Amino acid sequence: MLKPTSKGISGLKEVLTRVLESTRPSPREREAIIRVGMELLSKVEEITRQACDIKVRPVMAGSVAKGTMMKDPDLDIFLLFPPDTDHETLERLGLEIGTRSLDRPTKKYTQHPYITGSFGGFAADIVPCLDIKKGGKVQTAMDRTPHHTEYVRSRLTEGMEAEVVLLKSFLKGIGAYGAEETVRGFSGYLAELMVLYFGGFIPVLTHFSSLEVKGPAPGGCEEIRSENTRDGPLEPLLFDRRGLLDQAPVEKERYLELFRNDRYIVIDPIDPGRNVASPIASQTLDLTTRACSSFLEDPSMGYFHPFTRRPNRPEEGTRNELNEGVLISVPLPEGDPGMIMSQLRKDLIKASRELVRGGFDDVRMRYLISMPPGHTLDPNYLKGRFVWEGGSDGPGIFISLDAEPTILDEEFVHSGPPIGNKQGDKFRSKHGQENVFEQDGLLMVRKRRTLREVGPMFMRYWNDTSHPSRFKDIEPTLHPQGEAGTTWVRSVLQYGPDLWDRPLRW
Repeated sequence: MLKPTSKGISGLKEVLTRVLESTRPSPREREAIIRVGMELLSKVEEITRQACDIKVRPVMAGSVAKGTMMKDPDLDIFLLFPPDTDHETLERLGLEIGTRSLDRPTKKYTQHPYITGSFGGFAADIVPCLDIKKGGKVQTAMDRTPHHTEYVRSRLTEGMEAEVVLLKSFLKGIGAYGAEETVRGFSGYLAELMVLYFGGFIPVLTHFSSLEVKGPAPGGCEEIRSENTRDGPLEPLLFDRRGLLDQAPVEKERYLELFRNDRYIVIDPIDPGRNVASPIASQTLDLTTRACSSFLEDPSMGYFHPFTRRPNRPEEGTRNELNEGVLISVPLPEGDPGMIMSQLRKDLIKASRELVRGGFDDVRMRYLISMPPGHTLDPNYLKGRFVWEGGSDGPGIFISLDAEPTILDEEFVHSGPPIGNKQGDKFRSKHGQENVFEQDGLLMVRKRRTLREVGPMFMRYWNDTSHPSRFKDIEPTLHPQGEAGTTWVRSVLQYGPDLWDRPLRW
């Protein structure tokens, strides 16, 4: 049922109709996609017969096989190897078949390598996996994919493919589509499961709009806080059990314990020990909740891909009432975007903990990626909501840093060993007998701080600490307040949550 909005049901229907016309392949385009896909499948079958002395079964997977593709989809061919195939053989033959099948083949990695490239004007992937039968043991995530395809294809009723296309387009538009580290959002399979579970696009949005937003959801950036604000997971969504594994489902309470570190839980219908929604970050879920509520109140095509463009661009004019927060930048390292974003998050989490140990409370970091106008950035970055076009230098990462208090006291009390502990003499000798005092059963000493502000302390941490490989030799820059050319990025980072109120101007 369509939810009434300020524009009325007719306005909502008009938006969805226009979105489908622009994002879903026409009958002729759909026919062409399927034809090219079958040509690729035939080519892979022929090369497989030539290359393999074991029975390997190529199958079409992904959105093309399920009928849920958008315009210009990827072609996914999975090579199903016998379950007893050793890893070396699967990898060697999978890479050979993929390389011979595609134009511009490139090796990529998940839990094992696969080949990505192009065929007939479409992006394509050739992925080896094990042909796991019902009751078999899944060895890698890729082994599930053919079963995911069959599960969704066998349950989508007429007309539901369009509902899936709407949801995927919406999630892409708001920057929440993709389970990879650059997005930490909804996979295509999860989007399909949501439509199956709730029955359509609008019911899915209605579900998310009913969820409670647990914290600020930066609209155009990501945030890391030193305080642990994690809440327990929401009630899990369960499906019927006619899938791959014989493992029995467990009670909902058990799932809440199993996936207590995940905010949102959707149990994989073919693998009841897996949460399909585990990649979704809490901020992404909050962003989706806000977006669904906002769209249902005032539907607009601006929420949908490809209408919501990336990179984001700052609004004309910036706010003047910016706070005194610290702004730091580092160059964007080269390499795999997923690895870079994962290492960046881990590094900033570690930095926030060091700043708390240094005396600050409630450390908050927000960050975004900036790219110069006209610069070509890896498309995997552009799937996320945190890439902005601005500045004249090369692509970089801007980090805003806020903490309480704004400046630390000149002195602080450093705790030592318990009174009577064998390390007490060493502590007294190190700090001077005359400086050590006893309090609450511990030896204490007053020390003076050499750094009292969060910016310089962050810089010292960065320069004195080892970093993940991609950031090992990266030099940060501390930008003074009021520096020319940084007002726009300070505004985005400070008022990120407010930007969601104006999605069309992202």
